[in-house]
Amino acid sequence: MNEQDWHDLESRRIDYVAGSEPLTKLIFPGTFLPFHKGHLTIQKIAEEKIEVPVTFEISICNVEKALLSYYEIEKTLSQFRPGQNWVLTNAPTFVEKAAIFKESTFVLGMDTLIRIFDPKFYESEKDMRLELNVFIENDIQFVVFGRQVGSQFMTLNDFLIPEEFKDRFIGITETEFREDVSSSAIKREEENRATA
Repeated sequence: MNEQDWHDLESRRIDYVAGSEPLTKLIFPGTFLPFHKGHLTIQKIAEEKIEVPVTFEISICNVEKALLSYYEIEKTLSQFRPGQNWVLTNAPTFVEKAAIFKESTFVLGMDTLIRIFDPKFYESEKDMRLELNVFIENDIQFVVFGRQVGSQFMTLNDFLIPEEFKDRFIGITETEFREDVSSSAIKREEENRATA
């Protein structure tokens, strides 16, 4: 990726920049700062479940975070090894991702699933359902991994998905996967060590 690609993504002149083509139909979104062993375990389980190689998707913009700089993107991409597919987008929401990656399966954690169905990100619950209808229109599926949410480890079975979307989600049980490591926690730990 070059700096012009980053600017083209930022201005939305292009939908994505891919590390390799063709893109696979199993998309694993994240910031991957840093990329850690939990990501590799999730990749392995998702690929076994769906029988398609993963493409890691990094959005330069996130709903609840600042725009990633060109430097941060370069740092993120440098973590991927040859043979690991990646794609950069400016698609912070799953509604936008679903419009770009039609007929795909997305890999996500329970914390993200809860945000997808959180009415605070929409004008109303009716608007939420209308926007999320893109999942049905574009034949989008999801593989959902359990995550620590607050004081509870949650899996797909712990969350009530609106009826019209239920069949789009495949849950990974706690016995299949539980790893209480996150990029945010690793970054905090690194920052604490640096300031100590």
